[in-house]
Amino acid sequence: MGDTKVIVSLTGAVVLLATVWGYSALETGIAYLPMVGAIMVMAGVSAQLVPRPKTISASRRPSHRTVATVAPVRR
Repeated sequence: MGDTKVIVSLTGAVVLLATVWGYSALETGIAYLPMVGAIMVMAGVSAQLVPRPKTISASRRPSHRTVATVAPVRR
């Protein structure tokens, strides 16, 4: 849901720049460059700030074969 809001807002900003302010396609793209650069920088910064989740080693990771074992029903 969050990704959709971002895409809609960016699309709305493109329409605003192109139709209301009269920017060409090239001018609109150039106007977006500072924002794209800031997103790239902040993605790198946030990756350094947030700790990575612990991973399970391959030897302790459950196999796809060990789903559930059910005892046979005795009648």
